[in-house]
Amino acid sequence: MASTRIENIRIEIITGERGHASPVAIRFNDFDLSLNRISGGTGAGESYEGEFFVNSVVHSCALVGPAEGGWDVKDLNVEFDHGDDHSARHAYGAFSIEAGEEKDILEPPPPPVFEV
Repeated sequence: MASTRIENIRIEIITGERGHASPVAIRFNDFDLSLNRISGGTGAGESYEGEFFVNSVVHSCALVGPAEGGWDVKDLNVEFDHGDDHSARHAYGAFSIEAGEEKDILEPPPPPVFEV
């Protein structure tokens, strides 16, 4: 995604077998931001939703791992609201993220590979 203005970022996380009750944060243009308007949790098997009003041009955006331990993420859905009824949605499948790690959420995930 080329540099573009983002008004709001919404994130939904569904954890798998391993979770940790840590606040969810993103690293937006090298600034760590805690999400607002949150609901749910990030413990094992929980569902979490949060958003952050950034109103800024985006150069980089990553999900930051938990403060300690790790998350087995079953599903991650990210929506970038560009305003004027335009948004970009990225859906990520299962992955693990440990404390201190980041997952790039600015670029959409690669399409699934099918063998023929």
